[in-house]
Amino acid sequence: MKLSKLILENTIQPIHKRVLRAMTISLGETDDVSEIWAFLTKDLNISDTKLKSELTHLFINSFREDGNYADLSDSELENIDDYSNYDNEHIALSISLNLPPSLIIEEPYSHYGLNVYKDLEDDSVYAVGDDYKSNRAMEEYYDGWIDDNGIENLNSWDLEDFIELDYYVLDELATQEAQIMIDNLDDDDILSESGYDKDEITDEIESIEARIEEITDEISDLDNEMSVLEDDNEEGENDSDIDSISIKIRELNSDLEDLERQLENEQSRLDSLLDDAKEELLDKYTEDKKEEIENEGLDYFIHNMGYTMSQAIDSFYSFDKSGLITYLAENEDRGNTLSYYDGYERDQDYDGKTYYIYQME
Repeated sequence: MKLSKLILENTIQPIHKRVLRAMTISLGETDDVSEIWAFLTKDLNISDTKLKSELTHLFINSFREDGNYADLSDSELENIDDYSNYDNEHIALSISLNLPPSLIIEEPYSHYGLNVYKDLEDDSVYAVGDDYKSNRAMEEYYDGWIDDNGIENLNSWDLEDFIELDYYVLDELATQEAQIMIDNLDDDDILSESGYDKDEITDEIESIEARIEEITDEISDLDNEMSVLEDDNEEGENDSDIDSISIKIRELNSDLEDLERQLENEQSRLDSLLDDAKEELLDKYTEDKKEEIENEGLDYFIHNMGYTMSQAIDSFYSFDKSGLITYLAENEDRGNTLSYYDGYERDQDYDGKTYYIYQME
């Protein structure tokens, strides 16, 4: 594709020689197009774009240190529209602006990796790149944006695909939360919540305790009876009764020991039942809490625990930052993001490729 030519007839005129002499005296030798263009426009008040383009070309390519340009010939303007020294982005922009590339200078900085050019006609500034470079520019932009602004301004659902709960941390948190819930329950509530019935055991414990109390009272009565017999025992006439009571007391003490062992076993059963209930309830509450956290996602930590989004992600998630950057780069409007001046992306085909142009100033 060829540029729309502004220069239809390239011939040396007397004005070229006069102005070139003035430029030599004022500027000396320079190839700074911006400096040359400013001198022609502001100092010499030349408004003819065609003439300024020719003078810039001649001054750079046909400079005479002595300021004598009498021998200039038309041939020195023949390569004014030779674009071999310009990169494709530069030429694509010149085509889009319908200006010779000599009227566009490349700036010494980039715009998120895109080449930046200045239009000497009106000082407008553009960033230019092909599709690949423009996409990389978007990624660089959002990489910096996340670093500068954090992720607090993003919606939590935009992040869901790029964060993953740390399940070790999740399990630890859910267990802690479940334990707090259990600590706030009394034993009866724990057993009831777990579906355990302690009545059978407690009834048996009460029955054993009642029997122990009966035997204890009976032993006490027999001890008193034996004491009376021993006090009244003359010539051993009460020995047989005393022996009988002693045997009865031994039997009752043996029964008492058996009952105390049974009571201890039943109490152990009750304790074990409570421990089992606590363990099962802890497992249940933990799973319920994990499900709740997974369902609510970031909102759980933000609304229930008071974390900021960044704090929650740092504490409980692994964060695929590069994935988020790619997502934002691919889904946000390139023109709105990269074109600071008007928010538009313009395209220009050149040499079989499409280049994208973003005005910055």
